[in-house]
Amino acid sequence: MLVDTVDAVEGARSRGGLRGLLIATFAFIMVFAASAVPIPLYSEYKGSIGLTDADISATMLMYLFGVIATLFLSGSLSDAAGRKPLTAVSLLLAMLGCFVFLNVADPLMVLVARAVQGVSCGLAMSAVSAMVVDLSVGRHEGFGMAVAGCGALLGVMAGSLAVGFLSLATSEHGVIYWIMIALLALSLALVPAAPETVVRRAPLRTACKPVVSIDPKLRRAFPIAGCAYIASWGIGTFFQSFSSPVAVECFGAEDPFVASAILALSMAPSALGAPIEARMRSGVSLRVSMAALLAFTCGMCVSMAAGALVPFLVLVALFGLSTGMCLSGSLRLLFADADAGGTAAVVSTINLVGYAGSAMLSGVMGALVGITTLVGVLAALALFAMATTVAVFVRTR
Repeated sequence: MLVDTVDAVEGARSRGGLRGLLIATFAFIMVFAASAVPIPLYSEYKGSIGLTDADISATMLMYLFGVIATLFLSGSLSDAAGRKPLTAVSLLLAMLGCFVFLNVADPLMVLVARAVQGVSCGLAMSAVSAMVVDLSVGRHEGFGMAVAGCGALLGVMAGSLAVGFLSLATSEHGVIYWIMIALLALSLALVPAAPETVVRRAPLRTACKPVVSIDPKLRRAFPIAGCAYIASWGIGTFFQSFSSPVAVECFGAEDPFVASAILALSMAPSALGAPIEARMRSGVSLRVSMAALLAFTCGMCVSMAAGALVPFLVLVALFGLSTGMCLSGSLRLLFADADAGGTAAVVSTINLVGYAGSAMLSGVMGALVGITTLVGVLAALALFAMATTVAVFVRTR
């Protein structure tokens, strides 16, 4: 991993740091909210354009491919181009993804739109989240860590809930895409008012080299953080792919609202996980978080098999809480040893590992969905969570 030549502008933090932090947070959440809008509508697309469960799994792979390809470069690119320009590009691509979904006519267009959204989210995961961390140093550091670790999940929750509540009022789902486009445009208009946190920019030639290594200072903590990220995000991709089929096939709920609720509950409580995790010692908190993640995943398997919707929703919410604890604890481990100027590269690299692991798990889910039930798919993920929990316990003793 490149050691950044990036310094945060101390004067900018004092003059417009809070304003910039709020703008960057809003942009970060809106990008991921836009990426979540199509997910509860997959069952609708199955009826209207012939989308299949295999296609739905492929949409997750295309999204993850876009994220991973972007994360190879975008952390370093933001050191050369600046945080604000790449934030603007991320917002523009999120708008483009919404426009493609507005005109979707076949499964191929869904795949293209998800790939565009993946690139947008990859830029947000590196440049925008690094901007959040840069501007939160000091009084707002806890808030910045929470946004960097859980902001993406909150965005997905917001987009999913918006679809669910709108479905109660109208069956015209194109309206939500126009609403998201308007919110993204508002965020784009606010970006110039945020301070730029990159003052000494890396050469573009150097910044274009992919991020493929890890700072030696992080080599002990990074495998632990990587395990937690892959486990929590990997299981989270199950809900991003199959919340709609789970609602229909396991609980007989045809309305998009139930699918939206499942997806939202898997994400929303993550915001509460960060402050809970912060009250515990770092290694202990990660062990508790991973044990909880495993227990709640196993519980979800049982409630799905029994067709018990209410217990399932409760367990999904608890899973979301444990996800937030895992992500927050992982970032605490990394930033404790990271150089102050390496924010973007650290954020990009851990997100890259998390998404790469999620992509592999998504591929496994795609293979399993044709030969077993959705309960079986989640049970396989529970086995993976068990293995990673053991690894975290061993490495944090």
